[in-house]
Amino acid sequence: MKVIYLKKDEVEINKEEALRYMGYKSKYVDEETEKLLEESIAELIDLAELKYVYKIFDIKKDNNNISFEKHDKYKIKWPK
Repeated sequence: MKVIYLKKDEVEINKEEALRYMGYKSKYVDEETEKLLEESIAELIDLAELKYVYKIFDIKKDNNNISFEKHDKYKIKWPK
């Protein structure tokens, strides 16, 4: 398993998407909300530990079954 940390300058937060989650349906946002959103994004980027984790598996295909080598509990059976 490998953990990769992202640099804070590599992160972009989509303000339009944040506003959508906040329930804003129109493009108009008042100045107070805009300022609060900007501050919140800056604080989030400053405090967050930005990382992702991944693991590379070898896979094995046997007829219609695909499994991860040495990890039989992760079997995928493809329909015929």
